[in-house]
Amino acid sequence: MSTFAPPEIIDIAPPSEVVIAGDDARRMRPEVMVEVGQIVQAFQCLAADKSRPWRALYAPVAGRIDAVERGAGRRIDRIALTRVPLDLTGPSVGLTVGPDLPRRMVQSGLWPMVTARPYGGIADPAVAPRHLIVKGWLSDPRAPQIDRVLSDGDRRGLVDGLRLLAGLAPTATTLVHDGADPTQGASIDGLGRRNMGRGPRSSGAWVDRLGPAQSDAPVWIVDWQDAVQLGLRAQGHSAALTRLLTVATDGTKDIRLVRCIVGTPLSAVSEAIAPAGGVVLIGEPARRHSALSIGRH
Repeated sequence: MSTFAPPEIIDIAPPSEVVIAGDDARRMRPEVMVEVGQIVQAFQCLAADKSRPWRALYAPVAGRIDAVERGAGRRIDRIALTRVPLDLTGPSVGLTVGPDLPRRMVQSGLWPMVTARPYGGIADPAVAPRHLIVKGWLSDPRAPQIDRVLSDGDRRGLVDGLRLLAGLAPTATTLVHDGADPTQGASIDGLGRRNMGRGPRSSGAWVDRLGPAQSDAPVWIVDWQDAVQLGLRAQGHSAALTRLLTVATDGTKDIRLVRCIVGTPLSAVSEAIAPAGGVVLIGEPARRHSALSIGRH
């Protein structure tokens, strides 16, 4: 365990409006499952691919659908909803290691956390992976090691989540992390560990090292934050999915850590950190998002 004091994490209050971006389900030929004005539950499917239903968008919280906006080729640009009631919890779901786990994750709205190489996008649960990589780092090299940002509860969630993920690719699951082992040496069958040291902070680079990925033998990738959420859901917790972000302000070299629920508009993050403006979000959850919100990937 690190002897350094844990870094400060700024928690952003859940916004009244939540925005889901189509970028969270790339390469989807969508069939919209909801309509404006409809009340939806947390983790309810909002849109799914017509022929690949596991490639889908889910509501991060319960709420009322306010808008469904489409772009070129009828792709979904954004789905906006207002939280009604003020409820962040989702339905409980039984998650245990075994061949039925992918189906249960699809049903519970958790499968989109598993992406695949080559081609990218949400993984096909019917195509067994050559390898499964759990990314144990924050993408900004200035960010602290994840061992320093994990609470005791989140660490237990990470261990339980890794046990589930290792069951998806037995003997071929690797946690790649920087610094100290975030599991503190917990015994997890089928899990390998690699300290990245000064290695690349890129999932693609680690796929090249541990792969190679092929269309009939892909490499699956899961972020450590999703592993935590998976483990917490398996323990019976039902809170909304959250993301830890690296934030900088214009004119400074300092970074700050912000935690918010998935779907939080970037404007809400900016207003909370620097009401006068000038906030820059760093890292994958804020990248490629046409809807200007915090996404799952």
